[in-house]
This record gives sequence, C-alpha cells and structure tokens, in this order.
Amino acid sequence: MISPSPADRTAETRALTDEDLKRIRENNAYHAAKGHTDLMKANVEYLLANLAAVNSRVEELQAQLDKVHAFVNERAQFIQVLRNYVGEDNGDYIRWTGHAEARRVLAETLGIELDKDAGGIRKPAGGPSNGS
Repeated sequence: MISPSPADRTAETRALTDEDLKRIRENNAYHAAKGHTDLMKANVEYLLANLAAVNSRVEELQAQLDKVHAFVNERAQFIQVLRNYVGEDNGDYIRWTGHAEARRVLAETLGIELDKDAGGIRKPAGGPSNGS
C-alpha cells in the first residue's frame, strides 16, 4: 500500500476543495476592497505552499507508478523465456510462470491493460508507452 507522505497529514498541505478556493477568493475580494494587502499576500503564500506540497506528492506518486509499470513490463521477459523454454527442469518453468502470473495479477488488479502477444503493458494506439 502506498503510504501518505507527511505533507498529506497536515491541514496546511491538504488538497484544496472548491469550497476552500471560493472562500479564499471571497476573502481576497473583501480584503482588496479594504486595502488589506498583507492578508492577500498571506493567502497567496498559503496557496503556493499548498501547490508545492501537492506537486511534491504528485511526483512521489509518479515515481511509484513508474516502478509498478517497470515491474509489470518485466512480464514480457518471462513470457519470452517461457515460450523458448526447452529444458527438463520443471522448477525453473514453474518459477518463471509464477513471476509472469504475479505481474499479470497486479496489472489486472490495478486496471492496467496488458498486451496479450508481448506480455507487457499495452501501448495506446498512436501514443507513447504507458510506463517504462
């Protein structure tokens, strides 16, 4: 399970809701009318800090997703080995089958589409690969 970062556990860095943004806009309009630029600056600083925390979390999650895609894409190597296997040691064959199966189950659980022929993550038509 992906554990939340410390930034996710504080009120200061939680994702802003539409209601939060509405409240901040109303505060800014009120304080702009009153000439309270210091409070408007504080709101902007809060938004920038929140954005930085959210962007940091997105980068963490993208790094974890890249690892998952690399793991699932290794399935193609195991499929190729299984297709070319001619040995008599069933232990290797069973182990490689288990590796390929684990990657298939993970992909299915996460809703990642697999290329039935190649064994890795299916590439979107006309687009880049979905992962490593």
